Amino acid sequence: MRRTLIAVTSVAALAVGYGVADAYDRVPGVLTIDEPVTEQTPAPREPTAVLPAASKQAPAPTASGMARAVRDDVGASALGPRVGVIVRDALTGDTLWSQDEDRPQTPASTAKLLTAAAVAERTDLTTTMKTTVVQGEGDELVLVASGDTMLATGAGDPTAVEGRAGLADLAEEVAASLQTKGGTRYSLRLDATYAAGERYAPGWSMADVAAGYTQGVSMIGLAGDRPEPFKPSPKVPERTVLKAFAAQLKKAGVSVSVDDSSSTWRTPAPEGAEELGSVESAPLGEIG
Repeated sequence: MRRTLIAVTSVAALAVGYGVADAYDRVPGVLTIDEPVTEQTPAPREPTAVLPAASKQAPAPTASGMARAVRDDVGASALGPRVGVIVRDALTGDTLWSQDEDRPQTPASTAKLLTAAAVAERTDLTTTMKTTVVQGEGDELVLVASGDTMLATGAGDPTAVEGRAGLADLAEEVAASLQTKGGTRYSLRLDATYAAGERYAPGWSMADVAAGYTQGVSMIGLAGDRPEPFKPSPKVPERTVLKAFAAQLKKAGVSVSVDDSSSTWRTPAPEGAEELGSVESAPLGEIG
């Protein structure tokens, strides 16, 4: 077992090809798991290590051997001239090989692999995100977001990752629950207080957002609305979801007026409110 730990920072990182493909879901991301996910409720489990521990019985790497192992890859023309690398022994911390390790550089997007690995090690990857509708005050319906940004506008597809949860299914559940209610017209609003925070991180370029290279952070969104170069995602996905859900409620026989003012999104649903319907995303391990 290798006992080296490699830290790579570069504008054009070593994994740039894979990173780009990952960004557009052309290849599996770091959180993808190959094992089929059981439909049964899993028993609680202790977090498992994503990376194996370094072995004390493994042969000690040498500086010369490490140089031979990495120089060709680090010198690849596709990476450009600004490549910074440092390779340390995972057990002793000794530096085995380095190149421009002290040069300040902007981390490439593949730095997300380290974050994803940490999340995967501490999170149950069979967990799903549950989007619900609850009864608010009077004839108010509250759509409660929980992080699923891949909701299907129609029926959900139980075999898909993107679009596993469908707004049409949610609307039908709500309609069935409301058959015993006295109201004939309802007001629909959103509760987006789950993991509330700023939409854009400090330092983000709005030009990149407008060009479709990235998007703001939201707690709810529609399948297919992720950005692509020169095809930006909706600026306010919350309103897009509310509009799509209202249309599905109408098809299911529920008449609603939509309150899409962002000020109401920061108001949580009433504590202990009656749940009228819910849909669940694919497991986190598949979404990654």
